[in-house]
Amino acid sequence: MNFSDRVVRFVRRLDEREFYQLVGVAVGVIIILMAFLMYRYYHAATEAQRRMVNLNKNVIKTQKILEDYNSVRAQKNKVDDLIESDRTFRIQSFFRQTLQSTGIGASMSKEPTITRHDLVEGYLERRLEASLQGISMQQLVTLLQKLEENERVYVRMLRIVSTPTHMLDVLLGIATFEPTESIA
Repeated sequence: MNFSDRVVRFVRRLDEREFYQLVGVAVGVIIILMAFLMYRYYHAATEAQRRMVNLNKNVIKTQKILEDYNSVRAQKNKVDDLIESDRTFRIQSFFRQTLQSTGIGASMSKEPTITRHDLVEGYLERRLEASLQGISMQQLVTLLQKLEENERVYVRMLRIVSTPTHMLDVLLGIATFEPTESIA
């Protein structure tokens, strides 16, 4: 006698009430089992979706980092090219020539100060600070335009103070990058 015959004989011996109870228990077990499986499925699907959202956020962050890296890399290459194009550039002589060309060379109240600041990846920044007294707004604008024409130089700081004579006293800071060693 095999297993299926025993089950059939067991079911036939049950009265109607016991049979319905057995079917109810079997249906209940099947429903509970299906509910458990559905819960596991939806829980796993929700978890996978949460991980995908986090992964997409990380992909977007990574893309942003790569874009920033490429932008910084392009700027570094531009700086390298600028440095390589004029290895003899000196910020002090450039500033003096610019002052002379704008006609405000005599407005310097004292000798400009030059400082050196080491940066990362083989660069240093040379900063020049100059104090100019008694210049007009037009002279200041012309000077700033001339400084802006040279890509090697950028304005770091500008303080403007008006005087009673309607002239300006200006504290101007400009800077440039220089290599600390040979650029590869």
